[in-house]
Amino acid sequence: MKVGIIPENLTGKELYNFIVKNEALIIHTKKSMVKEADSVVAARLYVDDKGAIVSKAEVETAAVNPSKLKVAVVINTTNYLDSHGDVHIPGIWKKSLNDNKGGFYLLKEHRRSFEDVIGEGLKGVTKLMAWAELGIALPGTTEALLFTGEIDKERNSFMFEQYQKGFVKKHSVGMRYVKFVTCINDDDYPVQKENWDKYIVQVANRKEAEDEGYFWAVLEAQVIEGSAVLFASNCMTPTLEVSAIEEAATKNEPSAGTQEEPVKEDFSGWLNNTQFIKL
Repeated sequence: MKVGIIPENLTGKELYNFIVKNEALIIHTKKSMVKEADSVVAARLYVDDKGAIVSKAEVETAAVNPSKLKVAVVINTTNYLDSHGDVHIPGIWKKSLNDNKGGFYLLKEHRRSFEDVIGEGLKGVTKLMAWAELGIALPGTTEALLFTGEIDKERNSFMFEQYQKGFVKKHSVGMRYVKFVTCINDDDYPVQKENWDKYIVQVANRKEAEDEGYFWAVLEAQVIEGSAVLFASNCMTPTLEVSAIEEAATKNEPSAGTQEEPVKEDFSGWLNNTQFIKL
């Protein structure tokens, strides 16, 4: 969970001394990177239009080959110590979501190329959820970052099929750090200990944090994108909903049986009013 500039062999007081002495450099390093947050496997869940979890049978569609899907996916969750040594604090995404007007990209494994775009313009929202609602046996709640919207088969047919078949079970947020504080469980570091006491009560996997003795409480971050991923090791980020979108019939579409008929034009008026010149 150590940041790259922290020597791997440091533990205990030596580690804490290094973190405090180099805190400004650590903060600069973390802020200069785009974090691709982790996630863990979760069973696929199904929700109705009111956000309640329902059975698979209740949301299955009769459509065989849809070209568009409505999706709701969990991109990130707060109150969980991840492998970067971070605990995302509720409210972390508030400014970023307020600032975003055009929606977000949903990508394949954080790859930022045209061929890896699954969907764009997805809406980002946060929702308070119990950990149990996400299929994990932890007490308390988390503020889940959700992406909702439509994905088009024409845009990325492979990932469209992965969602349609229920194979996408994990997601991850690509983010930039904006504001965070160092938390250390040691009275010799009064500022960092005060931060620890303030935020440790929110950590769902508290024992892991106590075993490490330190973490960073991330208070604000910018959402760059959300991704479907295979491997990671953090909080629950499942697919909540995948449902086919029934496409409405095209307006002013000709009636059945007439689509192939040639268009008949009347040129009689044009001929009667045309003067031909003999050469």
